[in-house]
Amino acid sequence: MDWKAACQRWKEEKAPTPPVMITVANRTETAARVNYALTHDKVRVEELSDPERILHIDSKVLGEAEAQEESAGNRIGEHGRE
Repeated sequence: MDWKAACQRWKEEKAPTPPVMITVANRTETAARVNYALTHDKVRVEELSDPERILHIDSKVLGEAEAQEESAGNRIGEHGRE
């Protein structure tokens, strides 16, 4: 489905939030290229090019976040709290 058409339809239907676009890449380099294209106006959809509205997650970042979460859980367990 075309994102711009969906966005327009949602506006007409007075949806409380705009639609999102999720992109998935098989390599971090490809994900970086997609991110670059969005943040450098290479994609001709202005609403998708606002860096403040882009959430970029790759396997390295996800792994670091999971490690921090696991570490925090272990520290809480060491002190006898749930």
